[in-house]
Amino acid sequence: NAPPDNQGTLLLADGNANDRARVARFGEQLRFLNKLERIEFITDATYAPASASAVVGELKLLVPLEGLVDLGAERARLDKELKRVEGEIEKSRGKLASDTFVQHAPPAAVELERQRLLDGTMQRDALVTHRMTIGDAQSRNRSFAITLAPSRPAFARYSSARRPNSLQPS
Repeated sequence: NAPPDNQGTLLLADGNANDRARVARFGEQLRFLNKLERIEFITDATYAPASASAVVGELKLLVPLEGLVDLGAERARLDKELKRVEGEIEKSRGKLASDTFVQHAPPAAVELERQRLLDGTMQRDALVTHRMTIGDAQSRNRSFAITLAPSRPAFARYSSARRPNSLQPS
């Protein structure tokens, strides 16, 4: 969350003549509604500072995170979450590597563990990508798209009464 009094910058890259005309026409409204200090077109989004990004048609919208987000705190949060997810992946791999578990557990429990491994791997990949894009304190020439990792959809299929304790979400 950005501080309410903080006015940000919107960087725009690529796009076409219609996009530029639309921004010129509605720039004041965009600045007012989004509490923007300025809207600026840049020639290459590759060299933009660490930013949250979105794409609308051919137009790339970038909101620099400097001053809006404590990048050090975000890096620490991502590192902590990455460590947690990697632990979950290792736990799932361990269960699935056990012949005893695979042969004796109900098929639904084995499938649930496979889904947890897949979900965890996808979440880890998204976290690693996000972490790499914000880099260290000196690396500011990156942008990232905000990514929501899967939120364990496999658990929605089973009630907690049918799930063994070892499969309870943490």
